[in-house]
Amino acid sequence: MNNQEKIESLAIEMLEQSFEAMKAKITKAVRSGAIDAESWEGNYLTPKAIVAAVLESESWQYLGRNTGIEKQVKKEIKNIQYFI
Repeated sequence: MNNQEKIESLAIEMLEQSFEAMKAKITKAVRSGAIDAESWEGNYLTPKAIVAAVLESESWQYLGRNTGIEKQVKKEIKNIQYFI
């Protein structure tokens, strides 16, 4: 396995772990009382807000906040975002 394949494999593994954690966070958000399900109008506003909140919450663990690698991580992220 070359380095590109190793990087891809590790990123996918991390994404799969995050996906499971995110599903649990969605359940937690819906059951927490933070959402008024009774007045939901059947549109995508609330589900989108939940997904956005969960994605943002999950991303925090990968940003390297308050570590020696935070600047490097941000630089890598900006570079990758340019290409995707």
